[in-house]
Amino acid sequence: MLTKRVISLLTDEKNPVDIDRLFVATFTVSATAEMKERIRKAINDEIKKIRKEKGKKLFIRNETTFSNCTGNYGKSGHPHFG
Repeated sequence: MLTKRVISLLTDEKNPVDIDRLFVATFTVSATAEMKERIRKAINDEIKKIRKEKGKKLFIRNETTFSNCTGNYGKSGHPHFG
């Protein structure tokens, strides 16, 4: 679901979001790796789809920064980084 949301933000025809403006957080390193791969695949699939539809070459910056935030959760239920 999150992957679809990221792709919809990036490919919105009226107001696309630059990938450098997104912050996507996961709770584990393995979840980060999985999310990163899903988004990378979805971006590549979208590029292929657009190329096929428009019959043109499409060049986009395919460098994505993924952040993995882990921390200790206290009694409040909110992350505490310290």
